[in-house]
Amino acid sequence: MSEHICNCTGNYTLAKLYELRSDGWWIKVSPLARKESECWVCSIYKRGKVSWVTEKCRDFADPKCAYAWAIKFIDDKERRDLF
Repeated sequence: MSEHICNCTGNYTLAKLYELRSDGWWIKVSPLARKESECWVCSIYKRGKVSWVTEKCRDFADPKCAYAWAIKFIDDKERRDLF
């Protein structure tokens, strides 16, 4: 995993996160203990038949960017799966 730096605004709400959960997705953003720069780990999970499966993980300098990236990833994946 490599750190990703962005200038996003973080366009997400708690309602959006629960909507994604209803659709079988879950986003988890957690701080990573580091001696130097702050780092946030973002994991995207998809509900499987028995348990949650990790779809993608990535590191970020800012938690807002992590959520924005995850929501865009899910939206893009859902659109691709339609066609």
